[in-house]
Amino acid sequence: AYSHSEHELASLLHNLDINTHFRMPNVYYQTQGTLYSEAMSYRQQFPPPPFYPRFQTPEAWNEYRRADQVEYEAIMDRNEAVFYEQYGAHMRAQEEQRAAASASAAASHGSPMFTLSELGMDDSPGFQNFM
Repeated sequence: AYSHSEHELASLLHNLDINTHFRMPNVYYQTQGTLYSEAMSYRQQFPPPPFYPRFQTPEAWNEYRRADQVEYEAIMDRNEAVFYEQYGAHMRAQEEQRAAASASAAASHGSPMFTLSELGMDDSPGFQNFM
């Protein structure tokens, strides 16, 4: 007997299966909670169906594999586009921060150029050239 309804358990399992299929991380479920624990226990009652007789022939199996590969490639193409979009946004934000820091430093110091006297290298009377 479970403290959650079979509908709740099945819904969680369906969502987890969908996330797994689309290679999405599990970020919403408390894996230490009773719902998750009960769902994992409930899942044990329903093992996945065997490939045979689901696929009656090698041709049916190969068609399944081909369709799965096409779907996988589409998922990964989308994930790659999202990655480069996020990576590009991060790099642009870093560049904007560097530019803002540079502009701020230039504004607070007047000029990015230093004079010899600012660097302590002017021809002072106390300096003796020993060469």
